[in-house]
Amino acid sequence: MSDHREKRVEWKNLITSCFGREDGKFARHNCDKKDAERLRKIIAENCIDVNLVLQEFRLFLEKEFPHNQNDDEMKLVEKFFKKV
Repeated sequence: MSDHREKRVEWKNLITSCFGREDGKFARHNCDKKDAERLRKIIAENCIDVNLVLQEFRLFLEKEFPHNQNDDEMKLVEKFFKKV
């Protein structure tokens, strides 16, 4: 696996850990400052477009949490990514 692919997997895993819960429900307040800093660093180091991350995260949410399509929660996630 290439380094780029590993980083991509890493930030996807980080997003999952920030916003996913073990019971499969969406945890909107699960991301702490340390997670946000790690995500910021991964995005910056790899010149990843934050909009791409947000777009992929939306797809991830639709796939992993189809029962939880709440616009308010997605707005909170977008607010988080704007800070990144």
